[in-house]
Amino acid sequence: MSTKTKLTFLFPPDKDGDHPDLQWETCYTGGTSNTTPRTSRPENGTGKDSGASYAGAARQPSWSQKMKNEEEPFLWGERDRNTGTRRPSLPPSRSGRRSKNKSKKQTSRTRLSLPKLKVGSKLALIAASAIALGVIMGMMVLALFAEQGAEQAPASATDSQMSAVHSQDSTGANGALVLPAGHVQDGRLYLPPRTYYVVQAGAFSEPEAAEKVREQLERQGLAGLVSPGEAPYRIYMGLAVAKDDAERLGIYVKQEGIEVYVRPHETREIEADISHLEEDLSVLPAYLARGDQLLGDLARTSLALLVQENAELPEEEWNHLQEQHRLFLKEGQALLAGLNGEMARAGEQLLRELSQAITALEAYRKQSHPSYLWQVQQASLNYLAAYEHLVSHFIP
Repeated sequence: MSTKTKLTFLFPPDKDGDHPDLQWETCYTGGTSNTTPRTSRPENGTGKDSGASYAGAARQPSWSQKMKNEEEPFLWGERDRNTGTRRPSLPPSRSGRRSKNKSKKQTSRTRLSLPKLKVGSKLALIAASAIALGVIMGMMVLALFAEQGAEQAPASATDSQMSAVHSQDSTGANGALVLPAGHVQDGRLYLPPRTYYVVQAGAFSEPEAAEKVREQLERQGLAGLVSPGEAPYRIYMGLAVAKDDAERLGIYVKQEGIEVYVRPHETREIEADISHLEEDLSVLPAYLARGDQLLGDLARTSLALLVQENAELPEEEWNHLQEQHRLFLKEGQALLAGLNGEMARAGEQLLRELSQAITALEAYRKQSHPSYLWQVQQASLNYLAAYEHLVSHFIP
């Protein structure tokens, strides 16, 4: 007899306006899952550069004043009945003579050009609209914990803590963690340094210049993130847990005309006294390790599909990713039950990004378009930024 567990997540509006109000309902019955995002499609407005206006208006011709006093209508280009001279054919524009090349607009903006990958702009917009449905995690109010009370949550936290301590050298079999998890002991938190490999497309001394390039990548349907921290501000186009995966992605991007290179991105080692905190952080090490494992699987899968045009996502691989996502959500339940305030918002952001990546892959299974795969990469980069923000709370 199969068992059915129903997890319901209700989210209030995101204060930053980055995500729509939505709800996420996941039902796991036996070995299968049924995930239902419930939200309304956001309406994305697009703006166009209005162009720069001319500095001065052309002087109005003298014959225009005479035309105001004439009573009889006339046709432009016909001859004057009294003088026999031909009237001017068309009046000039008030803003000055028009340029022969009407397609060019004068603007004071600095435009940066990037080679375009094989991602159609129209289909990219369609893909982005579909992915908007996958932005599913906000401030979590779990009705499940209201029903179960405080008995089950501490038990779950204890189990997760033991899993974190004893699975640091795990090979990953049967859902075990494959990355160092860290631990909480005697009121102190330890998180090992983590190394990610990123595909970098440039570095800038000013954040505004880096942001312009990131926006261009976004308009082309690609992934882009300005590295968190201080200068130099690097542009990341992709991320992987394994160096080989990042190098393969770098080769793919280079073949499309964008100069990139692969570099490691290391996070800080955390050793912090948390005895004075009211939050229960015993599950945090296992939660982060589970997220890293899912992150690595998502990056590897999206890369394999990206380099093979119109490749299909194998059913076995999709089931594996769904299971990893389910375990990640379970760890998130236990963690967020003991957090509040800014710490809770930082923890849920990790849930938000990887859930978006899962939804992007689900959309790819229905329509094999590379925009969905770049959305997976974008969610992976956002996860990295969210991780840096979370651990910054423990850095003095």
